[in-house]
Amino acid sequence: MVKRSTFVSSFSRAMITSFRWHTFRLQTCAFRCAGTQSGMSPLIKTSSNEDKNTTTQTLPSLNFVSNINITENSLSKILSNFKESKAYYRQKVLEGNHEVFGIYTENSAVQDTFQKFFPELVQSRGITQLQQLDREGKLFERWNEGNNENEHLDALFIGGPSTLTSALLYQLRYPKHHIQHVFADRFDSNYDGSAYYYHQRDAAPMYINRVNRGPYCVYIDLHKRLASSIKLAHQAETDRHHVKISLNWENIKLRYIFTIFIPNFWHMATDLWIKNKKKSKIAHVIQHACRSVPIEPAISASTGLPVETMLIHGENKANYVDFAGSTTDLKSHFTWLNKFADIPFEEISREGFGSEVVQVLNFPNDGLIAPMIIRTLQKQLTERAKLNEPELDKSISSDGFKLTKLLVRPISSGRSTHLRVVRVEWIDTVTGHTHSTVADRLFISLGPSGQFKIVSPKLTWMQHAFERHTLNSISNTFFRGVYCCKDFIWASGSSSVLLLGVDLSEVNAAKLDVLPRFVDGVNQHWTLIAQRDVSLLQTNEPNSPTKTYRFFAIQMTGGGNFPSRFIRPDYMLNLLYTAEKMYGLDVMKNAVYDIVQS
Repeated sequence: MVKRSTFVSSFSRAMITSFRWHTFRLQTCAFRCAGTQSGMSPLIKTSSNEDKNTTTQTLPSLNFVSNINITENSLSKILSNFKESKAYYRQKVLEGNHEVFGIYTENSAVQDTFQKFFPELVQSRGITQLQQLDREGKLFERWNEGNNENEHLDALFIGGPSTLTSALLYQLRYPKHHIQHVFADRFDSNYDGSAYYYHQRDAAPMYINRVNRGPYCVYIDLHKRLASSIKLAHQAETDRHHVKISLNWENIKLRYIFTIFIPNFWHMATDLWIKNKKKSKIAHVIQHACRSVPIEPAISASTGLPVETMLIHGENKANYVDFAGSTTDLKSHFTWLNKFADIPFEEISREGFGSEVVQVLNFPNDGLIAPMIIRTLQKQLTERAKLNEPELDKSISSDGFKLTKLLVRPISSGRSTHLRVVRVEWIDTVTGHTHSTVADRLFISLGPSGQFKIVSPKLTWMQHAFERHTLNSISNTFFRGVYCCKDFIWASGSSSVLLLGVDLSEVNAAKLDVLPRFVDGVNQHWTLIAQRDVSLLQTNEPNSPTKTYRFFAIQMTGGGNFPSRFIRPDYMLNLLYTAEKMYGLDVMKNAVYDIVQS
């Protein structure tokens, strides 16, 4: 599956960070006000067993002893240990390593097994329910106008978990305001496809790693294109440091040189070698990322939601690993990064990891997002809204929203570069109706999935001359202005779900400790979604003994292809082999695993 949330461009992630600034700014302001607002609505406790069982990562055990459809023997035949997915992506590399346009899913037996073992994740995150990409882009077409309706909101929130959190914080601050949150419809899901972690160490612009810098990206892409397909496939399978970066030259427009590449190269140069490190963009975005940590405790104090239903911490929970053959030292790299912003870390034992892992760093301030956080926050939003509107019969947060227009006007007649959104036009993808909504405040966080076309009002030459200085007009023509959305490019990475089961009677404690961790590397991530114990009969024979397996649903993400909406198969192939070597799955006789979707 295409993923565009962790990789933005080879030069900088600051563009997307700045695009989301207003959302996080609201979160921070609401956090400061949450405990002091006298008009805050009453505390709503959420502490039932049902909620606890569906918001933490360890789900209730399942017993399939009475169900002869799945046994230990049949499971080993269903889950092929990446055999089919490796063959699929290897063939794609041998065919020219062209972009992959569709979603890869394993056979129906794998899908059915995942649905039985993790039905909560099917419901909450839509795993196994993905549709194939619309290659012709029809999902971005405008619907026919009609059935316009006017609705007035105090605040409208459009986006994923970021704006959903903002909506709840806003509601806590202004409990009597009329608000609405909607997930913007896209051909893939930015939030369901994300790695579901929050971090400080990986929040910096991409150029902190040499392999993500513009000149090196050009070099490595040309190197891959000139190499034979057989050599490229072999490299992806055997080299744990295979660079998962590629370019789509056809999509690179001339203006990107002026609007993206030169500005971002300048940001990189000034950040790394010219600016005071504590005042650089690197320092700014890392400090920005740190603001997410105190937000959930503030929500917990005001709503009664346990913090672990939103964020998950734990001892040695968030790791960064390095593999044999590395030419750089991880500790030196992060010691250097600490010159920009404080990112605590420590080296820990490699026990439980595969033999090719040579160094493991732990980051105590990083963690995981609870797998059911979206449904948890949606439920809380609606319950709090009903305190002021008892007759409310719909959710405050909903899906199926296709944003088509943001209508804006200058805040003041003298400054046309400062704009205010006055109306939003959107489409209900279920009914096909076009709606028009007036909102006093708009909070939007679409990330790089959003597509914008800025349409300026028609001005005569004289009006334009008086409106702006000539140099400012030139700047706006090439750089899209200072305050409006700037130019951006597509950047796509892979996102896969791994189903992994280990026999509890044979696996050691160190391995069980490693598998639930969030593990990170350069342009690659493994994060636990959920885990549970499952009891199975060994065979279909009468009086067959039972075995208990611990199953893990793990999100694997990595790579970057730009400017493009689609991935290339070489880094998916590399990710499969790297996952085996990192966890040591290739030498475990008591493990069964496979890709559910990719």
